[in-house]
Amino acid sequence: MLSRLCVLLLVASVFCKRTDITVIGHRGHGCSGPSCISQIPENSIPAYLAGRAEGADRVELDTWLTADNQIIVVHGGAATTHGSLVGSVVNEAPGGVTPLVEQTNYENITEYHVKMPWVVEKPAKGYETDSYRTPYQPYMHLPLFKDVLKAVCPTGAKIQVEMKGNNPNLAPALIALLQEMDLVDCVHGFSSFYWGTYNGPIQADLFKPIVGKSPVPLFLLFNLDTYQLPSADQVVEAVRAYNASGIHPCFDQFDEPNKTYIIQRAAQEGFAVMSWTPGHRADTPDEMRHLIDKGLKEICTNNPGQLRRILDAM
Repeated sequence: MLSRLCVLLLVASVFCKRTDITVIGHRGHGCSGPSCISQIPENSIPAYLAGRAEGADRVELDTWLTADNQIIVVHGGAATTHGSLVGSVVNEAPGGVTPLVEQTNYENITEYHVKMPWVVEKPAKGYETDSYRTPYQPYMHLPLFKDVLKAVCPTGAKIQVEMKGNNPNLAPALIALLQEMDLVDCVHGFSSFYWGTYNGPIQADLFKPIVGKSPVPLFLLFNLDTYQLPSADQVVEAVRAYNASGIHPCFDQFDEPNKTYIIQRAAQEGFAVMSWTPGHRADTPDEMRHLIDKGLKEICTNNPGQLRRILDAM
């Protein structure tokens, strides 16, 4: 009798795990920020492979167009600055001037090495992102998107592509590359902050050139500055206007009074909601459980392994 019970419990542990929630690795394996947990450089091929190995169903990454129209993977800075490389590479530019992604050719960007590690022997006080000098061995450069596709797609993981910057040619360039490599199905969706009116002034609407004709689904990101989502009606209006498949609000925005209603409204309207945690801090198990309890089915986390373990234990 006891042996039969043990077998039943074992079977239940296998088949009753949460499989209805998608785990997405934020920038692969987490953010390389002062308060984040990743010991692997963010937005690097090793980060995507590590996130996948730890149970991520998808990996999220950031893309820009360089001055010579190469699609590079890097978080960069605000669109108004064309994306500073500080925070991803050592700030040792000639004359002390940090290169900006959209104003620099990719060949020149490869002169800079990715910072690594961020959390090993980090100084307790006086931490300055721009002056941190611990390099990764072997040295790595910021990858091109095509090289990320070659490395990640064979693992079976889908890629969530965030579009950044002021160049309206980015989305068409992404689609052209995916079609050329026959890897459209490897990308789950395009997301961006740079659209419409809810995210403040922008120089270019990155969705506009592909609305209604993209072979890749579109997802709307919302600005963190206000830490507040638009009303549910405004969210629905924006999704419809852009023919989008869903929205990607930040975890912190779910502390607003209308969070539950927006999640419920999204379900009624048939579009997806994926939450993500900012790069300036790490996720906690309690935060992850909070998102699960709210009914979210897609969670983009700085610690995909931790989220996967939580889901497997449910």
